[in-house]
Amino acid sequence: MVSLLLGCSGVMLWLRMSRIASFAKDTRDEQLPIFLAQQRLSNNIERLRFYGAVILHAEDAGERRSARLAAQILANDAAFERDPDTADKILRTFSNMRLIESLRLKEEKDLLAEHSQLTDGDDIKILWQETSDILRELSDNISSRAVSQAARFSTMIIEETDAARTTAFIAFGLTLVILFVLLLLFYKAVAKPLLAIANGLQKVYGTREVVRLPPTRLNELQTITQGVEQLSRLMNELHCANTDLEILSKIDGLTGIGNRRQFDSHLENEILRARRRKTTTAVMMIDIDHFKSFNDTYGHQQGDHCLQQVARTISLLFRRPGDVVARYGGEEFGVILPETSLAGALASAKRIRDAITGLQIEHAAAESGKLSVSVGVTAFVPHAKSLPEGYVSLADMALYEAKRSGRNCVHTKLPKDI
Repeated sequence: MVSLLLGCSGVMLWLRMSRIASFAKDTRDEQLPIFLAQQRLSNNIERLRFYGAVILHAEDAGERRSARLAAQILANDAAFERDPDTADKILRTFSNMRLIESLRLKEEKDLLAEHSQLTDGDDIKILWQETSDILRELSDNISSRAVSQAARFSTMIIEETDAARTTAFIAFGLTLVILFVLLLLFYKAVAKPLLAIANGLQKVYGTREVVRLPPTRLNELQTITQGVEQLSRLMNELHCANTDLEILSKIDGLTGIGNRRQFDSHLENEILRARRRKTTTAVMMIDIDHFKSFNDTYGHQQGDHCLQQVARTISLLFRRPGDVVARYGGEEFGVILPETSLAGALASAKRIRDAITGLQIEHAAAESGKLSVSVGVTAFVPHAKSLPEGYVSLADMALYEAKRSGRNCVHTKLPKDI
C-alpha cells in the first residue's frame, strides 16, 4: 500500500513538473517575446513623444530636423506591427509631427519677413495635442496589457507552484525519510526559483525597483528569470525616460530656465491661489530691444549667448520660492511674482532694466549702443473671472507701450486702463 501511494505520488509529481516545464517552454518561446516586444513598442512610443516635444519646442531648425528623422525611423518600424490600428496611429502621429515641423518653419519665415503676431500657433497646439493624446493612449494601452500579462503569468506560476508543493507534502507524509530528500531537491530546483520569479514579477508592476533574481539550474526557469530581469530593466528605463521627458518639457534648452509651458502652468496655479487668499499677483513681460538686428549684426551664436546672459541676469534678481522666470518665446521673457504689489513689481522691473544695461553688451543698432530691454508690468488681485491670458495680455500691452515710447523703459497696464 505504501509503495502504491508512493508511486501515485510520484506520478502526480511528474505530471505537475511536466505542466511547469510546458508552461516555462511556452513562456520562453511565445509569451515572453510578445511581452518584451510590447515593452519595446511602449519605449518607442515614449521616444516618439520626446521627439515630438523637441519638434514643438526646439528653436533650432536643425535640432527639429534631427528629431523628425529619429521619429521617422521609429514610425517606419511601426509598419511591421501586427496590430494595424497601432501602426496606423503611430504613422498618423508622425505625419502630424512633420506637419508641426512645417508650420514651425513657416512661423520662422513669417517672423523674419514681418514682425507681426503669428496665426499658426493655434494649429500647432491643436496638432500637438492630438498627437500627444494618441501617443499617450497607445502607451497607456500597451502598459495596461503588459501589467495584465505580468499578473497572469505570476498567478499561473504561483498556482502551479502551490499545486506542486502540495503534492510534495503529501508524498512527504507517506515516506518521511525518502520524500524529505526529494522535497528538498524539488524546493531548491523548482519551488524557490518559481517563488522568486513570482515575487519578481509582482515587483516589476508594483514597484520601480530593478529586480535581481537568483540563478537556477533549470534552463526553462533560467530563461524566465532572465526575461523577468530584462523586463524589470525595461520598465525602469521607461520610468526614467518619462521622468526625463517631464523635466525637459518644462525647461528651455538654450537658457536653462523655465519655458512657456512652465510659465503658463505656474501662472494658472498662482491665480487660483491668489484668488483664494485675495492677494496681488504681478506679471512682467520682458523683450530684448532690437534683437533681430543684434542677430543680423553679430550672428546667431552671439545671439544665443546674449539670451543666456539675459536669462541668467534676470534669474539672479528673483530668489523667492514662488517667483518664476521663464523664456516665453524668442527674445521674450516672462516673470511671475506672487504677493507683489504694483509698486514692488515696478521697482523689480527697473532693477531688471538697469541690470541688463549694466551688462554693457555692445549693440550697434540700439540708441545707446548697448543692449537694453523693455518691460511691461501688470499687478492686481484676481477675481472670479480672471484668466491667465488676461495677465499676459495686460503685460503685453504695457510692453508694447514701452517699445513705442522709445524702448529701454518700463510701462504698466491695469484692468481699469482698458
